[in-house]
Amino acid sequence: MFDISRSERSRGRFMSEIKEIFRNQSNDKAVRSSSVLSVVLRIGEQSDIDSWFPSVVRRLVSLCPDLPPP
Repeated sequence: MFDISRSERSRGRFMSEIKEIFRNQSNDKAVRSSSVLSVVLRIGEQSDIDSWFPSVVRRLVSLCPDLPPP
């Protein structure tokens, strides 16, 4: 059964880590993109992200035009 609280926790953790990358990383787009991708892959492996992940990815792509298209 789908656990909304677990999904919300994973979404919150994901967004916190992404914000931290943009706050602390250099302006090097390749470094930032690589860091974002590593967070996406790690959290994607650890949690049930089906409910919120697509909307977050769309927002992330709009914020990071340097990321390759999905």
